Amino acid sequence: MRKISKNKLPDSWVVSKVGEVFKTSSGGTPNTSRKDFWQNGTIPWINSGALKDDIINEPTTLITELGLANSSAKVFPINTVVIALTGSTTGKVGLLNIASSTNQSVVGIYPSKYLNYKFLFYYFISIRSKIFAQAIGSAQPHINKGIIDDTIIPIPPIEHQKIVVDILNEVSEKIENIIKRSKEIEALEDEAFKNYIYNDDELFPEVKLGSYCISRSERIGNAWKGKRLIGVSKDTGIIDLRIAGRESFEKYKIVMPGDFIYNPMRVDIGSIAIYEGKDIALTSPDYVVFSIEHTLSPLLLLKFLKSNSGLSQINNNTQGSVRSRLYFKNLSEMNFPFSGQSSQEKAQTVLEGFKKMKEESLKIQNELKNISEETFGRAFNGELLKNEPFKESGKMVVEKMKIEKKNYTNGEHTLEKKEKINKMKKTKSKVNILDFITKVFGNEKFTFDKLYNKSGIEYETLKADLYLLIDKNIVLEFDINKETMYLKLK
Repeated sequence: MRKISKNKLPDSWVVSKVGEVFKTSSGGTPNTSRKDFWQNGTIPWINSGALKDDIINEPTTLITELGLANSSAKVFPINTVVIALTGSTTGKVGLLNIASSTNQSVVGIYPSKYLNYKFLFYYFISIRSKIFAQAIGSAQPHINKGIIDDTIIPIPPIEHQKIVVDILNEVSEKIENIIKRSKEIEALEDEAFKNYIYNDDELFPEVKLGSYCISRSERIGNAWKGKRLIGVSKDTGIIDLRIAGRESFEKYKIVMPGDFIYNPMRVDIGSIAIYEGKDIALTSPDYVVFSIEHTLSPLLLLKFLKSNSGLSQINNNTQGSVRSRLYFKNLSEMNFPFSGQSSQEKAQTVLEGFKKMKEESLKIQNELKNISEETFGRAFNGELLKNEPFKESGKMVVEKMKIEKKNYTNGEHTLEKKEKINKMKKTKSKVNILDFITKVFGNEKFTFDKLYNKSGIEYETLKADLYLLIDKNIVLEFDINKETMYLKLK
């Protein structure tokens, strides 16, 4: 967990544990075998997979009121900060822009009037790695509500909170803009790709890839020392292989600059790339390596093999009963829409342009990410503030938050509390309401709410009893100045 030194914070800031100043709670999942808990639901419900360090505007699904009442799920209000406890998103954060319930793998930190919800949201994004480092369990690492409650958080004066949030909003907006730009570039690239694959919504005449692809199966032999070992990742393309325990690589395949390389057991999900290094590299004997004739555009072929059309052909040509594999002989039987040699050259030029734009966009994105991480760190240490004025110190804010937490209610009670309250009210409802009013209020006027709070009688029962007494035993008086309806014995 990040160590926050009070000595490094401004004098007006303090630190506290989340659980000491915030109301927190985990969610729940209604019984999935009960259709009446899910069908025609009206209450938003999200799972941990929906948490992506972003604003949550849409639910994963909807549950019914019956499902909510018969589970540990609860509705968190808008501006609740939610944190994933398990799965691939462990430690990821979300900010509810809708009132929503969650599953049990999510903990919610209810909003406070005294700590800016964006301040809390950004803070948990900044310490995700520290939170994840506390994960327990080997099979499926996870965190728990206790870890969140024990997390130390800086509490600045309200005025300082706003300054920090404004700065971080600006940084986040710049990152969002560059991500948006990257998506726009990808969308334009996809449109360009289609122009070289389709002709009036029909695929160009197809050719067998085996006529243009050449398998590379040469092994490196004794000349393996000093050579780069590479593999392929679906998302990042060429990656470095780290082989623990292996002392020699004589049987590893040679990969020349410009060669295609793929894992035959993972190519069906897009694990294929072009090696763009300047020197000879090596890869596992299990990988497939091939080169192509200049007639085809390498970038167009790569994009095709990672497209839905290409992946469909890959799946149709794999072999193996236990684990499907796409060997080179299977790849050779695949069809590729060929738009002509001159068109291939144009496609290569266009796709190279998009490739450069994406690389530049990614470079800017990474630079902004580094700036963002540094800015977040400095922001939560108070380093971005000078001698900014404030009305109430962080210590005073904490005291208010503790009182707020103590009195916090979201309008719901646990089933146990409901049963206890209903039992108490049912017992008191046996009291004669007219005798009770006479004894408690006499000739003084009173409001319905005051009578309800003093009597403890169930709300609907009290209304029904009073209805029978109005005009006969009780009169109504409306105070125009206070705009309040009063009751009084007749």
